[in-house]
Amino acid sequence: MAHPVIPQVLEIATPLATELGLEVVDAVFQTNHSPPILRIDVRNLSQTDTSLNDCERMSIALGESLETSDTLPDAYVLEVSSPGVSRSEEHTSELQSLTNL
Repeated sequence: MAHPVIPQVLEIATPLATELGLEVVDAVFQTNHSPPILRIDVRNLSQTDTSLNDCERMSIALGESLETSDTLPDAYVLEVSSPGVSRSEEHTSELQSLTNL
């Protein structure tokens, strides 16, 4: 079950990702760490691989937006990464984007 803050984070992250040519494929807020970790997985829509530069651009844009939105008022760590090859594809759209159907 997703943390209650995830829908608010996705409302901010999804349009930012789209502007950057990326897609948000997962978001997790891990509160069992101190400070908690907000992990966002993104995929580059125009390339087969998501680069470190893609993650950096999303991290900067999302970090600035989250700070001004006060969605997460306390300290947290923002991690932006690619979903990686080991991630199981959960959505039909993800499978189609990988198989070019």
